[in-house]
Amino acid sequence: MTNTTNGREQLEERARALEEREKKLSTLQESFESLIPFLREDKRAGHDIPDIRESMDGVRPEETIRPGLSPGRRLGLKFLVAIAVAALLFVKFPWTLDVQGEARPSTRAVIKAPFDGVLEDIRFPSGAHVRSGDLLAHIRSADWRTELEKKREQIRVVLRQEALRREDALRLEEIYERTKRLFEDHVVPAVDLDRADGDRRLAWIQRGELEIGRKELEAQEAHLHDMISRAELRSPTAGVIVTQNLTEKRGVFFETGDSLFEVADLSHFVIEAMVPEKRLSQVKVGQRARVRLESHARWFEGAVAGLADYSGKPLRTLDEVLAEGGNFKKGIIVRIEFRDPPKDIKYGMDARVKIRCPRESLLRKLFGGDD
Repeated sequence: MTNTTNGREQLEERARALEEREKKLSTLQESFESLIPFLREDKRAGHDIPDIRESMDGVRPEETIRPGLSPGRRLGLKFLVAIAVAALLFVKFPWTLDVQGEARPSTRAVIKAPFDGVLEDIRFPSGAHVRSGDLLAHIRSADWRTELEKKREQIRVVLRQEALRREDALRLEEIYERTKRLFEDHVVPAVDLDRADGDRRLAWIQRGELEIGRKELEAQEAHLHDMISRAELRSPTAGVIVTQNLTEKRGVFFETGDSLFEVADLSHFVIEAMVPEKRLSQVKVGQRARVRLESHARWFEGAVAGLADYSGKPLRTLDEVLAEGGNFKKGIIVRIEFRDPPKDIKYGMDARVKIRCPRESLLRKLFGGDD
């Protein structure tokens, strides 16, 4: 909730900044319009008569021309200034966003520890090709297995108690039926019948409580069994194991959530680049981009294929990012698809990315508050 509030506050700040920029543009436009009457007046009264001063005795000295441009040249200069102002206000220029990126497989999966435990029985080495569902390793947790054995023993005890209580309930049921017949024959008083009825009812209630307790223990046993079954670490996708130094992980204790394996499809790569927060609104899916890898001199054509937050979940619009309450302190990941990818691209190669952004006026580019 706090991240969503921060995102809204940032949007409000941008709205206020945009309003200030609009005021500046309005002021410049009014200044430009105020020049038009002066331009028309100079055009009607334009001449090249020099300024001549007379001496004290009435003799006209040498003509002296005031320093500066002639009216015609001043008119031309004003015209050029007007064109420059109009260009700043109205003409939109193309520009590119230059960011750094890295080559990543388009499909990859990270297998994490489902619970605290020791990694054992690693089946594949680094660089091995695996299929979806292949068993990669086991992770052992002695605490969970001990707890499972305790639950199973508790269930066995409760089952024995439940069986005994059922036998007692059936025996008390027979006593009640016999006492009922004797009461109907006026052999025993009503108090004996009430006592027999109360005993049999209590026995069935106690048996029901034992049954409820047994079912709760069985649910806990199933949960523990499910968690232990997750100790079998399997690959969720086909690809190559890109995790390094797997042999050093054997016998190591890992905590819940620690990364154990990474499986990636190395047949198709994309470029993942971090776009600064202040440029998020200018990056859209489908924009053209150019990529140059560190090992290549040429530029490769591509396009923005998607956006993603820090969890890797694909997002397509800024509104979706804000709805997720993402952290915008650093930026957001942009995925670039190659149009014609290089054959020798490797996982982790550094890349320079130029994203072609929408046209924008030079004034907004310089004073828009993005830089």
